[in-house]
Amino acid sequence: MHGPVPLEKALDYAGQVADGLEAAHKQGIIHRDLKPANVKVTPQGRVKILDFGLARAVWGSAEDEDLSRERVIKDRDTLSGHILGTPGYMSPEQTRGEHVDQRTDIWAFGCLFLELLTGKRTFHGKSQQDTLAAVLDREPDWQQLPAATPPKIRELLHLCLQKEPKRRLADITTARLTIEAARRGQDRWRAAAIAVAALAVIAVISALWLRGSTHPADRSQWVQLTRFPD
Repeated sequence: MHGPVPLEKALDYAGQVADGLEAAHKQGIIHRDLKPANVKVTPQGRVKILDFGLARAVWGSAEDEDLSRERVIKDRDTLSGHILGTPGYMSPEQTRGEHVDQRTDIWAFGCLFLELLTGKRTFHGKSQQDTLAAVLDREPDWQQLPAATPPKIRELLHLCLQKEPKRRLADITTARLTIEAARRGQDRWRAAAIAVAALAVIAVISALWLRGSTHPADRSQWVQLTRFPD
């Protein structure tokens, strides 16, 4: 990604990602490797979440979990062995190799969403180890958020990126609903702005027309035309 995505488009994309994660979580599936490379946008603007290679069922058996932990993922950006995921998008608990649930996807979603709005990776470093340390010990640069970011979206991002899972947003459905509400708010603001602009144009045209009508009869005719019928 080169540079931030416009707010309206960022809300659209993030809403679609939240919708996809919601569908997976309802089936008891967590992705565990959500990152930009695994999110594609079609020419029609539809967002698709790809590569559920690290996914596992939340209620999967302990045996299944052990097998998944032993997998070696051959990807230069993906850690292998006991810690599976991508530095910079893994949650703190995932980075430490601890038990994860749907909240690890919510963390990665927060990283993606913030990156859409700022055009910069949320957590990064000169090395893989430095990036992992940033995830564990550093806060995102909240000052990079665009000034037009709605307060509810700022609050949502803070909740998604809580390092302690118990303090983090617990349900991606809440994220989807928050984004939908923000998009409706943007639509109302846009409609109001268009209405104000239209009224301003009408006022200017009326003033110019009146200024051009020097004969009293012309002005009385304008008054007649602008009266509402009885």
